[in-house]
Amino acid sequence: ITIHGHPASLSTGQLFLKSFRPKIHVLSRISSPNRDGRSAAVPSTPWAARGTAFTDQQLLRSCLARHVLQRLVDSNSATSLGHLGITALQVPEPPPAFLALESALVRAARHGQLGETLQGFLDPPFTHVGYMTPSGRRCLLTPSETVQCFSDPCLEAFLLSLFTSIEHQRAPMVTLSPHCLFHAHLFLAHQPAGGVGLLFHACEYPRFDELHFPYRLGHCQEGSKLSVTHGQLAQRNLLWYQGQLVLLDVTPGFVLRHLLWEETSELCTLYEED
Repeated sequence: ITIHGHPASLSTGQLFLKSFRPKIHVLSRISSPNRDGRSAAVPSTPWAARGTAFTDQQLLRSCLARHVLQRLVDSNSATSLGHLGITALQVPEPPPAFLALESALVRAARHGQLGETLQGFLDPPFTHVGYMTPSGRRCLLTPSETVQCFSDPCLEAFLLSLFTSIEHQRAPMVTLSPHCLFHAHLFLAHQPAGGVGLLFHACEYPRFDELHFPYRLGHCQEGSKLSVTHGQLAQRNLLWYQGQLVLLDVTPGFVLRHLLWEETSELCTLYEED
């Protein structure tokens, strides 16, 4: 599932401010993990048909990702993992509400009831309208118009605190805005490093620049003032897992670089499917 912050003041590019009550929106389209621990939803891509070569790379990424999660579980602090490209950030303690969500989802996954269980933690669905871009097109910032909020205020407040904590520690490289940090992907990792994690993506819609960012990302990129360097993109992925919040650096030379998909490596995006 994907968690989005509500852009409360698009004129300032800030989330969770002013007239809107802070909310976390959860897409109602839920991907339930398979028995082997991988997500049932895989991006629809033309290179998925490449067969064995793609599958081998997928397996390598999955193994490396599980190794990273296990190292976070085994180490007392992520500060000892700097040689891997992992930088520890300060993070609030998860409240009982989040621990209850994690425990329930882990149990439900064993019985194929993940979607039904998650619904028990959510308010009824409602329609998300997004905002209008400078060209007059509507940008949702979500793949679907149908979204839901977590029903427990403590759970919602904790998730919001993770977003604000990231901005506080990573600014000006990361800001809460419709073009930088506004969402995270919730995933369920299986044994040996079982549990719920959150993968945050910053620098989502940088400004088009023929020299520094020559990529057209659609109408939601319109109006972006986010100028990025390649080094900044390499640090756009952040992970919360087992009470630790870390920056995942995919700069060449770090082993985490091997988590990137070859076809999208220039965007430095890590995927929760892995």
